[in-house]
Amino acid sequence: MEPMVDVTIRMSVPSDKRMEVLQTIKSLLDPIRSEQGCLSCYCCVDSEAENILVFKQEWKTNEDLAAHLRSDHFSILLGAMKLLSTEPEVRFNTIASTAGEEAITAVRTPMKPGSMTARGQKKL
Repeated sequence: MEPMVDVTIRMSVPSDKRMEVLQTIKSLLDPIRSEQGCLSCYCCVDSEAENILVFKQEWKTNEDLAAHLRSDHFSILLGAMKLLSTEPEVRFNTIASTAGEEAITAVRTPMKPGSMTARGQKKL
């Protein structure tokens, strides 16, 4: 199974360009979500610094992400990022496996001496 790709773009937006950048990103969310292989796409404002926007995407495969990076939608995003006063921080993370709430439960549930751990090792 091919690993999925998590994309994070952290942008510092000048106050006078904030509304324009936010409106552009908002207009792109649904079209990007409709692209082949897009698992999620959203934008958040940093609760401690409202000039910081975090644009997140998850892609099923590297090929799906590559198609998106060549798309008109991404070209529009690049245009909006030209309004930034500093270069955005861009990260592409490959994710081989994921876990949900069960991972929290497994770690927080006390293990009895001699029982097996989540990795199949005997707990002492």
